[in-house]
Amino acid sequence: MPQVQSSLSQLEGLCKASWEQLKLLDKADEKRKQGKGEKKRSQVDSSTDGTVRRRLPKFLKECEERLKVLRAVHRRVINRFHSFLLFLGYSRAMVRDIRAEDFCKTISDYRAYSGADDMSCQSTHYPCYNSSTCHHRSCCWN
Repeated sequence: MPQVQSSLSQLEGLCKASWEQLKLLDKADEKRKQGKGEKKRSQVDSSTDGTVRRRLPKFLKECEERLKVLRAVHRRVINRFHSFLLFLGYSRAMVRDIRAEDFCKTISDYRAYSGADDMSCQSTHYPCYNSSTCHHRSCCWN
């Protein structure tokens, strides 16, 4: 799951950059307010800008909290996956090296090869009566 980790890191970096940009905008706004000889903005423009400026910190704070939750969920899923592999009998060294995508592909390939994906009597609880493709002959044949 390195892809998930890198995506979370990218999101975290974007969030931090957004905080920095917001701070720069606030500093520029303060300088503009202190400057003399400025043209006055219309009331509509300043109220819209003020609303967005008030909402941005709240939005960025929510993004940070959600990123923390996503990291915790990712960590828990990986820990459960590793525990599952240990339960199946993999060694600790193999558990560290195996990727979830590779393991799931192996399981998927096995299912496709064994015919477990076929709509047969085992999955539908109805006899399939197709002896040429049925992998469960003991339950399908009369």
